[in-house]
Amino acid sequence: CQGTRPSDDATLNWAKHAIGSRSYEWHGPQQGGRRRPAAVMVPFADMFNDDPAHNAEWSWQEGTDAFQVVLARDIAVGEEILVSYGKKANEHLLTHYGFVHRGNQQDMVYVDLLDFEAAALDPKG
Repeated sequence: CQGTRPSDDATLNWAKHAIGSRSYEWHGPQQGGRRRPAAVMVPFADMFNDDPAHNAEWSWQEGTDAFQVVLARDIAVGEEILVSYGKKANEHLLTHYGFVHRGNQQDMVYVDLLDFEAAALDPKG
């Protein structure tokens, strides 16, 4: 962008989120007994929308180092190809991708429980 410096915090923050919202997790070659995850950019793959009732599966093909999308069933002409971004709560979907799913089965609520022993000793209750 003209007029911005590469070290500009706002530009770097934008780039981080642009990549994070459009990349896929790939577990690269094994190093030290485990595969290290990395974000990979796959041209046009970021155009697939997520849906819990997806009609296609995406995967990384080890032998060819290719990203592959395979339909789970026949689809009609004009029907959208939908993939799953994985089992993610709405909090994650909203902060990383900008959307939520109504009735998301992955949603959770954190509840802080009282220290019942301390509460029992407190005369106020």
